Amino acid sequence: LAVQSKAFTKLGKAGRDALTEQALQFSRLGVSADTFAGSIDGLNKIFGNTPDEINKTTEELSNFGRAMGVGPNKMLQDFNKQLPLLARYGEKQGVEMFKKLALTAKEAGVEMEDLVGIAKTFDTFEGAADAAGKLNFMLGGPLLNSMDLLNATEDERIQMLKDSMAASGKAFA
Repeated sequence: LAVQSKAFTKLGKAGRDALTEQALQFSRLGVSADTFAGSIDGLNKIFGNTPDEINKTTEELSNFGRAMGVGPNKMLQDFNKQLPLLARYGEKQGVEMFKKLALTAKEAGVEMEDLVGIAKTFDTFEGAADAAGKLNFMLGGPLLNSMDLLNATEDERIQMLKDSMAASGKAFA
């Protein structure tokens, strides 16, 4: 942790001890020190989390992943990759959105990055209008509104896509 995490070395002894204990517990679950170090840095830098808050969030995500049948290391790796996106929504809403995205990715059988990439297509007006038009053509009707997609969060966009596909009789996968 001292080598991989910038935030870890700046913490006091009690904070380092708490994170080291968490890292040891995580190692028994297959979470690498590098992955946990990435979570420490991301949560500390983006949300200003204390060691106790970092431990709480990473444990919550680890348990969520295990309940979904996804390894804790994979869950935390995906979380680390999506932290810049989640930062837009704040810690609490960002973590909840990540859980919804992870569940949707698991249900659809796609990687989290691919799913988020699809949702990012709608970040600009041009991208939303173009993608909505193409999807409406493929789905056989005016099921998606580009303005709704543009103004929605990533998890709302994915839900809109799922709903429109269900209404058209097509499968999300």
